[in-house]
Amino acid sequence: MKFEILLGSDDDFSFKDKVFHTSLLLGCFGTMFAFVTHPSKSEIGGFIYGFLVLSLASTIAYVLSRFYKQTSTAMYFLICGQSIFIFLEWMWQEGLSGTSSFTFILVLIFSLHLFPRAKHKYVYLILLSLLAFLVLGETFYPSLIQPTVVAEGVRTHQFFFDSIVLALLIYIFKKEEEKSNSDLISQKLSYKLLIESIKDDYLLATIDEKGDLSYMSPSPLALCEVYDPEYGYRPFFSLLVKITKKLESCQDVKIKEERFQLKTGEEIYLQIHFYESFNEGKSKNLIIHEVTSQVKARNQLSKSVEKERELNTLRNEFISMVSHQFRTPLTTISSATELLRLNLSRIPLSTKLESSLNKKFTQVDTSIEHLTKMMQALLLLSEIQEENADVEFEELHISNLIESVIQGEKFRNVELNIEGVSRKVAVLELKFKEMLTHLLNNALNFSVHTSQYPIINIQFEKEYYKIQIIDFGIGMSDSDLQNIGKPFFRAKGVENSKGLGLGLVFVKNIVGLHKGKVDFVSTKDVGTQVSLRFPYVIANATSVKQSKSLDQPEY
Repeated sequence: MKFEILLGSDDDFSFKDKVFHTSLLLGCFGTMFAFVTHPSKSEIGGFIYGFLVLSLASTIAYVLSRFYKQTSTAMYFLICGQSIFIFLEWMWQEGLSGTSSFTFILVLIFSLHLFPRAKHKYVYLILLSLLAFLVLGETFYPSLIQPTVVAEGVRTHQFFFDSIVLALLIYIFKKEEEKSNSDLISQKLSYKLLIESIKDDYLLATIDEKGDLSYMSPSPLALCEVYDPEYGYRPFFSLLVKITKKLESCQDVKIKEERFQLKTGEEIYLQIHFYESFNEGKSKNLIIHEVTSQVKARNQLSKSVEKERELNTLRNEFISMVSHQFRTPLTTISSATELLRLNLSRIPLSTKLESSLNKKFTQVDTSIEHLTKMMQALLLLSEIQEENADVEFEELHISNLIESVIQGEKFRNVELNIEGVSRKVAVLELKFKEMLTHLLNNALNFSVHTSQYPIINIQFEKEYYKIQIIDFGIGMSDSDLQNIGKPFFRAKGVENSKGLGLGLVFVKNIVGLHKGKVDFVSTKDVGTQVSLRFPYVIANATSVKQSKSLDQPEY
């Protein structure tokens, strides 16, 4: 645990990163130790500050790499600090004939080991530029080297310090190599087990840095003859290099689904995963999986969904057409009935005949009203079920909206309880009111045998709000609850009441438009509880206009 705090955890840093952190800590504390224990600070002049520069550079590089994960920046910062140290050592320690040459070799070995191979050219550029500067300076400007007399003890101290650093680096690098070899053996074993357990519909392949196929797992997919526009039918494995180059050119596409035609005339679909190896991205790897059955199932599902959508559209168009076609004859019948009633009122009739005629007129009026409301309900339900219906969500305080519904004479005795802080929500105001009105009508109509009025509870939670409508009426059986919300279904015991069995279908669709959920809990002869749960924000609520509200029919 202590080492994890200093060097970093295995989840965040590789073993090589932790080796780099160890080297930085050694550089930080080691140079400070060398500065403090140096036998003769006065004799080496400005070189003594090289220890401070190297300690500061190591500390900053450690912070950048360990805490900010800027390892590359930390490496460049460190090599700059080392270059300054070598320059001061060259300047105050007898030039290249002193200890600076040994330190230069140490820094070169250290940097080449820690930097990725792709960055070695920058290491060579920095250090060789420094070496060229020192050689030219010593050749043409020897006055830059300070005439400092280096005591034998000082030289021995410096050589001893450099030797310790070199020994530590060799030990660390050896441990790193052992760790890498151990990881490599473990990876090879895991890879072998993976290959042995892989199914026939998978194919693994590796393309080396030269662009040649260097590895391919045994799989029937490799030998399938597929059509290539350039060469005709060829074994699939011969296309792997071509596929790799194609995917490599697509920067953002690492997983692709391709269709191939077999020589038998059938089609095969392959999902191809492309990724580069961790060894500096020189080899490319492919994981190929046959997904023919999945693609066919997906296409079939898509066709079924499209067919269902077309059927829904046809159904809604048919309902709309039939409803509009019915309106004209119903209006004609209603007008003719009124005209007939008016004309008969002018003719003296016996009391018995007049009573019989009035009864017939009432039956006609009731039938016309029933058909009209059924058409209105079907039209409204068709409009709500239409996926592309134009609707406009508004931000309203839901508590104010519910209060506006129960302010009427019919619902004035309904009890309203609010829990939590009221807030604005996205709603379709007219449809939401119609939904609440229907639920309250149900609660009242089926509670005629009790003196208790329905209760509305509003609960404002963190991510959603909940509306409960509780009545104390006749309730429903378990079998009725299983069928609740199905078109034209009516619970047992309410067959003689007005309604078409579309009300709760309408409610469920309105709830669906608001991305909510509805639950029904009911006990026979005890009452029913309807729970509505809605999010505060409706996802993708970008429709244009408010759909036209129809008169609320009796369901």
